[in-house]
Amino acid sequence: MLLALAAAQGNADEAFPEEAPPGTHTVSSDRLRAIMDNINQNIVDDTDSGAVPGAIDPGQLAQLVEAIEELLYHAELMSEDLAPRHLSATEVVTFRALASQLYTEALNVRTLAEENPVNTYDFNLLNAAYERLYQTCTACHDQFRDR
Repeated sequence: MLLALAAAQGNADEAFPEEAPPGTHTVSSDRLRAIMDNINQNIVDDTDSGAVPGAIDPGQLAQLVEAIEELLYHAELMSEDLAPRHLSATEVVTFRALASQLYTEALNVRTLAEENPVNTYDFNLLNAAYERLYQTCTACHDQFRDR
């Protein structure tokens, strides 16, 4: 699921390239996507080895938390002062609401990633939280990408 979401997000990072200053949330979302891809590819599924199905390497979780911290920073910037200048007042409110939702969903992912140890149940929660994060990004990009 994570891999499919990450692959589907492909061009999602191109939103507002002419408006946003260098280093906006796109840097973090690229990194987040790469880390989530890596986590998805490294989920332990070999029950014959005695490993716990759904176990996630603590180092990968640390990388995820670090990437989420960056995403939280940029989500906060977007909610405060990075709304594209050409939007109407109503559109700015919508943009900032979506940025606020992005912040909330990123917090959810961080909270779940910080749970130790992450077992199969926690991974399913983490996967669902990442899906909500992705849906929030997509909603904003769908509404504002070509604006």
